[in-house]
Amino acid sequence: MTNRTATAALFLVLSLPSLALADAMSDVNAGIDAIRNRDYPQAITLLSNALSSGNLSKDQSATAYFDRGTAYLDSGQADSAISDFTQAITLRAKNTDALFMRGNAYLAKGQMDAGIADFTAALAIDPKSADIHANLGNAYRAKGMNDQAMAEYSTSLKIKAAPYPYEGRALVYLATNHVDEAIADLNEALKLKPDYTAALVNRANAYAAQGKYDLAIADFDTELKYRPNDNIAISNRAQILAKMGKTSEAKDSMASVAQANPDSPAPYRALGESYVTQKDYAKAAEQFSIALSKDPNDPTTLLNRGACYHNMGQYEKAIADYTAVIKITPNDARAYNNRGGAYGASRKLDLAIADFQMAVKLDPNFEDAKRNLEGATKARDTGKVVHGQ
Repeated sequence: MTNRTATAALFLVLSLPSLALADAMSDVNAGIDAIRNRDYPQAITLLSNALSSGNLSKDQSATAYFDRGTAYLDSGQADSAISDFTQAITLRAKNTDALFMRGNAYLAKGQMDAGIADFTAALAIDPKSADIHANLGNAYRAKGMNDQAMAEYSTSLKIKAAPYPYEGRALVYLATNHVDEAIADLNEALKLKPDYTAALVNRANAYAAQGKYDLAIADFDTELKYRPNDNIAISNRAQILAKMGKTSEAKDSMASVAQANPDSPAPYRALGESYVTQKDYAKAAEQFSIALSKDPNDPTTLLNRGACYHNMGQYEKAIADYTAVIKITPNDARAYNNRGGAYGASRKLDLAIADFQMAVKLDPNFEDAKRNLEGATKARDTGKVVHGQ
């Protein structure tokens, strides 16, 4: 009896570490399940319990740190994610996954150089990872290093055809005004993933840049089937409708966006532009004014409202808006040219000439400004009435 008791006690003592490890690993596995279910706070709690238990091995701890870092990153806590991925890298040599994810965390913080360093280190271990090449391309693109970005996206696609690097390379093409090539890449991305909404939006914008408005509208319509509340897409679509002369439909779309986003200037800017296409300058100026109440220093909206006042003969208001643009963007030749036109229409010819001269100085190829300068000079010399631009 005594021997059996002693044996039982010995058995229990030996089992305690195994039970503790089982509990810790249970928390790790439950944490991974929580990540899959996007319950990031629960995942962080479970993985923190496992790590603080002290019962995980070095390799198991590396896994737990990696998983918790992923939960932190997915929940927008990039600094905590970087800390955990660094722990995982320290605990496990040649940890390409942790280097890759830490690189992504650096990108989320806008620290592109640190991201590039991590992706490069990861590629030194695994040079045939299509995903790492693609994300390195993202970092280069964010820095405006288009040639390097293009090379990384192309390498990624040689390893594995996937939607994301096609879209990334298309964005480089768009940034460098190679619209046909961008559309070709976006076509490939959408062949692989027809519901790739980012590619649909980018292709729609590319078509719009080419003046292929029907194709652009078709892409926006498809994208909005997947994301019906995408107000940016609705806004862009409405602006294209306005350019197509479908102003009533454009105004209806933008009114709904404005109602849903009362603090955003974008829908009011677009509404103003749609009224401009109808030459209803009073309503356009009203919408631009609402947009400016939300973003007072937007030079394009100020320039557009100034043009509306100009067309209504309200030259002092136009001059005030053009002057505001010049204060914000002092090298904007358009603002000087427009203000010169308003001064000319107000018979302030010396001021008009000075502004036209500045516009030509800033942009020697600005033909409208050259003609306006010639006209204002003749008007001053002959007394001929000058009408505003």
